Amino acid sequence: MATRESFKDTALESRCLTFPAFENITPKPLYRMDMFSKEALSLRNKLLLWRLKNYHIFKDKASKLEDVQLINELFKGVDVKRRIKQILTPLALISNELKDGIVNLAKELSEELKALDPEAEFEEEVKAAVISLRRRDKVEPLNVLNLYREGGSTFRIKVKDLAEVMLQADLKEGEKINPGSLRGLTTKLGLFFRR
Repeated sequence: MATRESFKDTALESRCLTFPAFENITPKPLYRMDMFSKEALSLRNKLLLWRLKNYHIFKDKASKLEDVQLINELFKGVDVKRRIKQILTPLALISNELKDGIVNLAKELSEELKALDPEAEFEEEVKAAVISLRRRDKVEPLNVLNLYREGGSTFRIKVKDLAEVMLQADLKEGEKINPGSLRGLTTKLGLFFRR
């Protein structure tokens, strides 16, 4: 796909490998139908031959895509968004030599995605704060709702407690939370959860 700018939807942008393209300024013919048709036929034949030679190898590798262990092995110790893993993991199956390059590309794309989507980063901070509150037993189980859920639990969490945990993560030892910051973050969290 060729576009003039990045997609506004970060979910779509994160599923594309994008690169800047520039107009060719060297003199070339505008129409090259005969040459294009010959090159396209040659390339299609090479790709078809490669596909026939490697069909069984990649059929086995494609079945491994559903194995969570493969993704954990490939991106071991690297903080990469799931969307980026989704698009890059099949490329890693093509060649073992590509794995290091793919992991590096995943890191770069993940950093770009964080810059493009501050809302997603905020969501990650909220999740970390919820986990922290859960570990401290500062949440109240809603037993009525838990009856209807399988394999999970529902809890009541005060937005103020959540905001305090998030603000404390940025404070130095001995510093106190600024009441204005607490109010601002509480309001932001309220809007976040309504959305």
